Amino acid sequence: PASLQTLDFEGEYNESLQGANLPESLQTLQFGPGFNQSLQGVNLPPSLQTLKFGNLFHQSLRGVNLPASLQTLDFEGRYDESLQGVNLPASLRALKFGCRRNAGRALRGVKLPASLQTLTAPDALIDGSPLHALIMEIAMSCGRDRAGGRLKGGYRY
Repeated sequence: PASLQTLDFEGEYNESLQGANLPESLQTLQFGPGFNQSLQGVNLPPSLQTLKFGNLFHQSLRGVNLPASLQTLDFEGRYDESLQGVNLPASLRALKFGCRRNAGRALRGVKLPASLQTLTAPDALIDGSPLHALIMEIAMSCGRDRAGGRLKGGYRY
C-alpha cells in the first residue's frame, strides 16, 4: 500500500529487491537473518529513515544510493564489508554493528558524517578509524563489562 511505513522481511527471506516498487512513504526497512542480496540497483525511497540488516548480510553497499533521510544504519550480525567508498548520508545519526564477528575493517578509512551521534561496534572496530567530537555514545563491548576499556588515541569508554 502507498501509506506503508514499515516493511519487515522476517525469517529466511532471501530474494532480490531489484525491480521492486517500494512505497514512497516507507520509513523503516528491516531484513531478517537470512537476507543476503545486493541492494545495487534497488530504489530505496527518499523517506527511508532506518535500514536494518540481519545476521547473514555481507554484501557491499558501494554503489547503493542511500537516501538523504537515512538516520539509522544497523548491521545486526556478521557484517565485515568495508564501508569505504559508500556515501553515508549527512543525516546519519546511528551506525550499528553486531557482536558476532569483529568488523574491524568496516570503518577503516571511512569519513563518518558529522551528524553521527551513536556508534555501536564490537571491540577493536574503532582502531584506526576517525572519530569526531560530536559522537555522544560509543558502545563497544556488546554487553560485556566495559570498565577500563581504552580506544587508540587515549579515548576512554
